[in-house]
Amino acid sequence: MPAAAPPREVTVKDIRQRIEASQTWLREFGLQIPGYGAYLEREQRRDADKALRDQLAAVLDRARARLNEARAALADAGHLSRIGYVERADKELSRVAGKLRYA
Repeated sequence: MPAAAPPREVTVKDIRQRIEASQTWLREFGLQIPGYGAYLEREQRRDADKALRDQLAAVLDRARARLNEARAALADAGHLSRIGYVERADKELSRVAGKLRYA
């Protein structure tokens, strides 16, 4: 079975376009209210920022999964003294992913 193609990298521009495309007539109506347009743009930037941070955190989670596979391989091969390095890297990736998700 051929390997699955890696997922296409999503950019902030892609995320913003998706968010803008999902808006309804309410947005158009709201733009008639002074100051609402700036508020809406700020909210869209926040939404795009959160989506991008979540995507980056997911990449780190996949890296952590590969680290866990490496940890198991080290244990199976009897290289127990090296598992600590993998565990430290896993802990750091977990910390960074959490900071990204909840920034």
